[in-house]
Amino acid sequence: MEHEIIFDSDSGLAIVRTSGVASLEGFSIFLRALVSDPRWRRGMNVLSDHTALEVGHVTAGDIEALVGIHLPFAHALGPGLCAIVSGSSLKFGLGRMFEAHASGKLPFRPRVFATAEEALTWLQAGDQALDAAEFDAV
Repeated sequence: MEHEIIFDSDSGLAIVRTSGVASLEGFSIFLRALVSDPRWRRGMNVLSDHTALEVGHVTAGDIEALVGIHLPFAHALGPGLCAIVSGSSLKFGLGRMFEAHASGKLPFRPRVFATAEEALTWLQAGDQALDAAEFDAV
């Protein structure tokens, strides 16, 4: 699994792009690289683009283990937002499983989206603004 990390000073976002075959080791490596980068700030919002990641072999147990992979980095990651771009219905479903398993265990709020545009809208609007709009739509 490969990764690329970009720090966008204009938006204040960390952008992570993954590719290749998904692995728990690969996620651990990119998390370590992210939080050890001198440009990282605790609580920074993250756009995680996994559209080029191969996940056909990933199981529900792997998703639960992925939450565990995040635990050693939880304090350094902090209470930001993490928009996960899936790019496929399979990855969207896996992302929703990650959201459910991460809830109450990790300090940041993950949310999965089909497109980068939707993810950026959520990150730019802020969690509360979008949640209020969704509530009003119900």
